Amino acid sequence: MTGMVFLAREDDPVVKSWNLVSALSRTDIEAVNKEFGMLLHICAAIAHHKIGRLENLSQASLTSRKRECLSLLAKGFRTARIDEHMSIQAVTVDLHLRNARAKPGARTREQALATAIVTGRIHI
Repeated sequence: MTGMVFLAREDDPVVKSWNLVSALSRTDIEAVNKEFGMLLHICAAIAHHKIGRLENLSQASLTSRKRECLSLLAKGFRTARIDEHMSIQAVTVDLHLRNARAKPGARTREQALATAIVTGRIHI
């Protein structure tokens, strides 16, 4: 394959190798590895942890009402419009969205929405 570089890392028990699709030469890749290798390894470990957490979240269920609230939020609806659309009180909308935030540990409703989309719990 053109541009495919394979760099073996026999000295690292966790990361045995990596593939890097790039126009970089092997010398350039080795220089990047020498300067940033540990940082890249830490970033990869953090990303692996976060992705694993998202995979676990995809199995956590949302009620149909929470999914509906999040789907309407994805369409740009605010609480007042969601409550009208669903024929429920605004406090109930807020409760559904607060509970949807609690499942993945999201800080905001938008973060809960993004997590639900990424994990496939809602489809937009």
